[in-house]
Amino acid sequence: MLFVRNLHSSVSLPRTAEKIVGFRSLPRGWHYGSGVPASPVAFRVALQLLTTAIFGGFSDTDAVPGFNGEIQLFIYHKSSVLEFTIQANGLIDYRREENDEPHTARDALTTEQALDILREFETEAWRSSGSSTASTIFDDGDDLAALPSKTLTTGRGFRLSSWTASREPELHFADT
Repeated sequence: MLFVRNLHSSVSLPRTAEKIVGFRSLPRGWHYGSGVPASPVAFRVALQLLTTAIFGGFSDTDAVPGFNGEIQLFIYHKSSVLEFTIQANGLIDYRREENDEPHTARDALTTEQALDILREFETEAWRSSGSSTASTIFDDGDDLAALPSKTLTTGRGFRLSSWTASREPELHFADT
């Protein structure tokens, strides 16, 4: 089983991650004499997209290898299917279906553009599912302000750091 963690949590990745790892070991000619292993770039980007999807709450995923070193990653949520085809050179073709009908298609995306699409879908999916916290957040000003601590010693061990948490999880894999 593969695990990934970021600053705040860790999760076990689904069977999809194990499949993606296996795509790097495919022999040349793996499909009736044609086909090459997944490229290192496609491998890295596929795991990055998958990890972002998992931390975003999407666990229903799948992946298949392509003949030319590409990887197709599928993310399923209710009636939505997101397909990211990561080419051997790292560029990504994106397709989205809703209720088995084409919805969106974009080609030759960068990794950051694909991650943005995934984050936007996450926001859309959880807002529409009723799991959004937007209706429970309110801003009344001073009545919610934190008061200074009367115990000065507790703050000494936790000085402010110039380091900030990255937006994406750091990939640390452990194969068990």
